[in-house]
Amino acid sequence: TDPASLPQIFAKETLTVSKAAINEQPFIPQVIRPTQALAGIDFESAPFLLGYVMTRPKPTCELILASEQGDPVLAWWRYGLGTTVAFTSDAKSRWAAEWLTWPGFSKFWAQTIRHAMRKNDAKGITVEVAQRARRATVTLDAVDPSGRFLNGAESELTVIDPRLGERKLPLTQTAPGRYVAEFDTPHSGAYHLNLSQRAANGGPVIHQQTRGLTVGYSDELRLRPTNTELLQQIATATGGRFDPQPSEALLDALGGSAVQHLAQQTRPLWPELVMLALVLFVFDVALRRIDLSVWLPSSNTAITSVVRRAASKHSSPPKQAKSRV
Repeated sequence: TDPASLPQIFAKETLTVSKAAINEQPFIPQVIRPTQALAGIDFESAPFLLGYVMTRPKPTCELILASEQGDPVLAWWRYGLGTTVAFTSDAKSRWAAEWLTWPGFSKFWAQTIRHAMRKNDAKGITVEVAQRARRATVTLDAVDPSGRFLNGAESELTVIDPRLGERKLPLTQTAPGRYVAEFDTPHSGAYHLNLSQRAANGGPVIHQQTRGLTVGYSDELRLRPTNTELLQQIATATGGRFDPQPSEALLDALGGSAVQHLAQQTRPLWPELVMLALVLFVFDVALRRIDLSVWLPSSNTAITSVVRRAASKHSSPPKQAKSRV
């Protein structure tokens, strides 16, 4: 709000931008948020890291480790159905030279990678999604821990279409351990499918899985090669020709004889005649006013003499006319 502070703001921003994005001062990572992925790792005995890339945390991320200045070192966040992990230091000898011999190094990376991996929450069930035309079929096969078919379970399918419309559909049991649901896919785009199974009579959820389905544009919008066979059939059925030459098509349109159907059109010629008269008028004036002896060579030829006589005739009036004046 104070205009006098604008130079200070610009100076501060300039210093921030010009500052190096790498900090190579040794530091020990600080645990900001304890998590199961760091269980069993003693960071109090962790050696120094020799540098990191300075960043700022995203609003939706979970900050796990930070530097002594509070900059993020380890953070992760949800992205779609997965997890994204960012580690701003090094896992090689440049910045993590002392970490390579630390007993917690391998455990740290193993648990971090395991945390980012997709969770297998679909033990005992197999889901298949098939699409034909504008209709999708979801098939769920379920077995219990002993390997026997799971029958009588309350199965439900939640469909979220590309326009964020939500539908809940029951999966009907069609065979031992098999549940099927069908739904229309009128819109192009991504469909989000969430399947859940409960034990009979409103029991707890025993299986839950997420799937996706992408529906392309209508087949009529696909770029396909020319169907020459169909075009030939249409031409034969209608008594026409397939891919004729332009001259042949013109003769067909004129009934086979172009001479008998010559097109006639009248148009006025006066614009061309007026233009010709103007050109001749200018030429006549030029012939009267310009001394052609300057432009014509002194060696008289037949053409030169004719032109000169014509010019002198037009330039000097007759003697009889002078006497009358």
